[in-house]
Amino acid sequence: MGGERRVPENIVVYVRPNCSECEQVIRYLENRGLRFRVRDVERDADALGDLDALGYTDVPVTFLDEEVVVGFDTNRLDASLVNITV
Repeated sequence: MGGERRVPENIVVYVRPNCSECEQVIRYLENRGLRFRVRDVERDADALGDLDALGYTDVPVTFLDEEVVVGFDTNRLDASLVNITV
């Protein structure tokens, strides 16, 4: 059924405490009923290392399957969700 929207299977959000943009991304995803994993780069050295290895130095960074959105950008998040189809 081409063109049907599907929910990303693997959503990961890299965050740090007291980051308002990080909190906005989390609320955005929660409000859409999406399941996701949060990785705190200040409390989890592995998360920081993974994010650094991927070439990102600031948060939030949201991975929606293969799509990446840096910062809290509702237009990019919406577009990434729309572009993920089967």
